[in-house]
Amino acid sequence: MIRRIQTLRTIKRPQICYTNRHQHRYNSTVTLETIASQPGPQIFVSAISDPFLNLALEEFLYDHMPARDPKSEPNPDPDALSNNRLVIYVNSPCVVIGRNQNPWREANIPVLESLRIPMIRRKSGGGTVVHDLGNVNYCFMTSNEDFSREKHSKMIMESVNAVGDAPGGPNVELKLNSRFDIVDISDNKVSGSAYKIQRHKAYHHGTMLLNSKLDVLKALLHRGENLGVIEGNGTASVKSPVTNIGMEKNLFIETVIKGFSGMYGVDFEDESGPFVQLNVIQQSDLPEKVYNTAEEMKTYHWAYGQTPKFTHVIKNDDLDVEVEFFVEKGILKDVKADSEHLQQFKYLKSVAQNEGVQYIGGKIAAFVTDERLGDWIAKTIDGSGTEKEEIVLVGKKEKSLKDMLG
Repeated sequence: MIRRIQTLRTIKRPQICYTNRHQHRYNSTVTLETIASQPGPQIFVSAISDPFLNLALEEFLYDHMPARDPKSEPNPDPDALSNNRLVIYVNSPCVVIGRNQNPWREANIPVLESLRIPMIRRKSGGGTVVHDLGNVNYCFMTSNEDFSREKHSKMIMESVNAVGDAPGGPNVELKLNSRFDIVDISDNKVSGSAYKIQRHKAYHHGTMLLNSKLDVLKALLHRGENLGVIEGNGTASVKSPVTNIGMEKNLFIETVIKGFSGMYGVDFEDESGPFVQLNVIQQSDLPEKVYNTAEEMKTYHWAYGQTPKFTHVIKNDDLDVEVEFFVEKGILKDVKADSEHLQQFKYLKSVAQNEGVQYIGGKIAAFVTDERLGDWIAKTIDGSGTEKEEIVLVGKKEKSLKDMLG
C-alpha cells in the first residue's frame, strides 16, 4: 500500500519506511496512477531495489505527471504550485547505459555475464553508470519551461555542502563543472546525469556516489585490449575520475527531499503553508504497466538491438587470427577474416549475410567450424561458455569480483 505523508516539515531522519504523526494510509483502491496524475509537486521514494522495476517506475511516473505547469498558463495563478516531481531509489548492482550507446563498447560484457550483473538500456541519453547499494539515484521531472540542466544539480550541490561536518555528512566539498556535473574540489566526479526532453515536459536524473565499491565499478566498465576494438556511431561516455562523497544514505535522501521541497513550495518555518506530498512506493503498489515495461527492458531487442551500427575487430596472437564483425541493431550481418581462416568462417558468413545472427557469443560460435576459434570468439564477445572467476587488482592484492560484491 502506498504510504503518503502530508507534510515534510517534521521529518528529521527519513528511513526507507517513512513514518511520523502526519502519515496516514490510503485505501488500497487509490492507485499509483491516480496519485501520479494529481497536480502539485510530489516526491516518490521507492522501497524497491530491482533496477528494472525502478527504471520502469521512473518512466511510469514521468508519463503520468501532468504535462502543463500551472505557472505556464496564459493567466497563471501566482500562488499555484508546480507539478514537478522528485523520484528517489536505490538499485542492486547493475550497469545502465544511455539510450544511444553501444553496450559492447561501454562495459565489460564478459565480466557482467560471469557475475550475473544486468546491463540495462535506459530511455534517456547520456553516458554509462554503475548502480549499487552504495549510491542513490534521483530524478527531477519538470515542465519544459522549468527545465534546466544546471538547476537541480546546483540545488543538490548546495544542499549537500550545507550539511557540512554534521554526523553522517559528506567528507568532500562539492562544486559544478562546466558540464554541470557535480564534482569535488579536485574535479573528481561524484554524480552522473542524463536528460530526457519532450514537448511539454522533461526530466533530469542522476546517481550520487555515497559509498560505492569503486574498484568494482571500474572493473565493470574496463575493456582490455583482449576484448577488441569497436568502431561505430553510438554515443561514447566521457571518461572521468570518480570518488565517493562518504555521506550517510538516509541523510543524503533527507537533504535532497528538503532541497526539492524548499525549491517548489515548502517554507519549513511556516506550519500553515503549502506542503509537498511524499509517497513511499512498495513493490505491491506497482501496476501491470510497470512490470510490462521492466520486462521489455530485459529483452535482447531493447537492451542490445537498439545499438547503432558498429564493427568489432578481435585479434588472437596465439591462434594467429584477426576477425572483423559487422553488426546492425544487435544482429551480425557480415564477417571478415584473414585468408588463412576464411574456410572456418564460411558458414557463419553465409548465415549472417542471408539471415543474420544475434550478436551473442554462443550463437556466433555455433556457426564457426573450428572449436578453438569458436570458444575464443564466444568468450571475447560476452564471456559465453566460461565459468572463470573474474579477478581484479586492488592495491597490490588480487581479489575476486564476486567477493568484492559481497
